[in-house]
Amino acid sequence: MGTQERKKEHLNLFKMFDLSVADKTNGFEKWDWIPAETAEINYYTIDTSTSFLGYFLSFPFMIAAISGGDEEGDHLNEHLAACAEAEKIPLGIGSMRSYLGNKKGIETLKHLRDLAPHVPLISNIGVAQIIENHFQDLIISLTLDGQFDAIAVHFNKIQEMIQPEGDKNFTGILDALSHFVEKSEVPIIVKQVGHGFSQRDIENLWKVGIRFLDVGGRGGTSWSRAERLRRGGTEEIDPLDGWGISTADCLIHTLEFFPGMYCIAGGGINTGHDLAKAIALGAHLGSSARIIYQAYVKRGVAGIQQVIKNFREVLRQLMFLTGCPTLLAFRNNSSIMRRVYDGF
Repeated sequence: MGTQERKKEHLNLFKMFDLSVADKTNGFEKWDWIPAETAEINYYTIDTSTSFLGYFLSFPFMIAAISGGDEEGDHLNEHLAACAEAEKIPLGIGSMRSYLGNKKGIETLKHLRDLAPHVPLISNIGVAQIIENHFQDLIISLTLDGQFDAIAVHFNKIQEMIQPEGDKNFTGILDALSHFVEKSEVPIIVKQVGHGFSQRDIENLWKVGIRFLDVGGRGGTSWSRAERLRRGGTEEIDPLDGWGISTADCLIHTLEFFPGMYCIAGGGINTGHDLAKAIALGAHLGSSARIIYQAYVKRGVAGIQQVIKNFREVLRQLMFLTGCPTLLAFRNNSSIMRRVYDGF
């Protein structure tokens, strides 16, 4: 099966099934807020803005890569690009694999930059693909004219393992990633697709030069569940559906051992409360794909806009309630959160 057909099947799966992890969480329920009732603060002057890759962002949220390469996915990306530009937030594009070497596909990608000239656009390729030098060169060429501001390299070992047509040879990925970092003129963002990275993984990534990490922890979409259902499996829970490490735990151990890592909290950012907790625990950005696509399926562009506005408003509310007038005061602030033990 070709890449475009597979992407189309993935979008259909999101419409047909609940692909979230049924019996595991994103880990943020282990944390609760510490109110700041005596803080002197004006709700109307709270500043949620930040910057990323040299761009102004209205708040620290990114639309994560969803799809692309087929007609439906390309149409979706056009809507996402327009929303990202209007709301001043970054946009990740689905895997470049189906676009590379395809003249029509390259023109489609250039159109996205026309729609979103003032926000970061991030391309995306699987780590198994960059083992081949020609893939590295093709995707790097897309960044030379300012088309993309960073390149995301996604790790999805369990997804590839379950896919009948998946890439199952991951030999040489760290050397390939090291060379990719050296060759690229834009930042390389390593991301997981929903199962997280261990401390050992992050140490290995740091050693090869990775300084931007989307932890992509467990708690959102389970790609092992998605691929099992795509193969005709049952909707019953499989132990591998919840494979991995929660987003909160990934975020905490990354910043504890590698405080210089620019962390994006992806995986299970289902609400504005999830986003706010991720930022308060030290993430620079939060990202989400499934929630955005579900809103698009239900209400189109208006649904996307509503999710984004809701996330931003909830962040503002929690900054107000914890006495933080700016994102700088709110992010990585241990005085506004407490660990919850046994429900207390």
